[in-house]
Amino acid sequence: MLASLNPYRLLLATILVSTFLLYIFKSGAVAYMPVVVIVLIVLIYEIMAYRKIRYDHAVLVLTWLPYSIWTSFVYFINPFEGKYFSGYLLTFILFPVLVLSFVRLFFSEDRDSNYRFIYHSLAVFVFFQLVVCVGQIFTYTYGFGFPVSEYYSEYAMASGTFVNSNDLSAVILAILFFIIGMEKFFYKSAKNFIWIVSIILLVLGGSRSAIILAVLFFTLHKVHDVKRMFVYCLSLSLLFVIVFFYFDNQSEVATRVASRIESITTIFKYGVSADNSMSIRIMSYLHFLKMLPDIGFGSMMINEYHLFSENADFGSKELLFQNPHSLVVELGYWLGWPGLIMFFIPMLALLKYSRRKMLFLTMFILVGMIPSSILGSMVFFMILIS
Repeated sequence: MLASLNPYRLLLATILVSTFLLYIFKSGAVAYMPVVVIVLIVLIYEIMAYRKIRYDHAVLVLTWLPYSIWTSFVYFINPFEGKYFSGYLLTFILFPVLVLSFVRLFFSEDRDSNYRFIYHSLAVFVFFQLVVCVGQIFTYTYGFGFPVSEYYSEYAMASGTFVNSNDLSAVILAILFFIIGMEKFFYKSAKNFIWIVSIILLVLGGSRSAIILAVLFFTLHKVHDVKRMFVYCLSLSLLFVIVFFYFDNQSEVATRVASRIESITTIFKYGVSADNSMSIRIMSYLHFLKMLPDIGFGSMMINEYHLFSENADFGSKELLFQNPHSLVVELGYWLGWPGLIMFFIPMLALLKYSRRKMLFLTMFILVGMIPSSILGSMVFFMILIS
């Protein structure tokens, strides 16, 4: 029976579905147990099928073991909110299995078929995220529709199946970066579909950084002449105009999106210093660089990094030393130098297989700054590794 399955595909699909299960049932057990089962199936399949693996691929998988073991151990010492079985723990454990799965998918005889499966899975994922967001907009506007985030309902966030719209934006942006390298395998209509849906999601999410980066990705990889660039800019401007002048008075979500878009123009006009939120984040990142020699083994407590806040001279310290808004900063504050080293060594090893190394590193650092915290996002790290 196992021989007739493709457990590696099944693992990726199950991770994508887990976000919807968590959103619907509000239960980590319901959302994550299928992922655990598929991970066990992958491991059993590897043992029973006795499939050979190239030496360099085996090294890729093994280099993630120290990070997985150490993060799992530290998490068990201080579990987040006292929850031992959580998205955090499962994400930490998953890294070697995810790398193994992508090795099997990307270096097999049916590689092209696997590419199409992943592409179509991501297209379905972003489409249903849009469906959920539209349902949430109905809730905010008319009082009925899909459930909204309990933590951010007062901010009129359309966050899809994620808690915060910035989490959704980070995942969508990572997906866009990933599919750029796969588009040669697909028809133009399929490529346009995922781009259109993703851009709409990013606009609804209201993350200024994500919108700017998405436009940059699109310009660098899909615009090859001035005429086409003009058409795309006109279409995007029209979308913004609709948000500003039509929906602004109809929905709290549109009001929030319109204010975010307006702030983008303010930043371009007057610089980053004109935006208080971005200025504070930059100051917190500079503070992290100053603290690097002294981070040691970190706080070893997720979302609790206030021991590094001494001499920090910027606002929102209570927030930024709980959710640093940077994956790199959070890894440093949580696990110190051992965590940073154990994470970046295997990441650098994976870079060997990337054709866009510098752009990937830039994307990774910038996208990691969008969510307040993304340590426990299985979907994000799945896309990152891919």
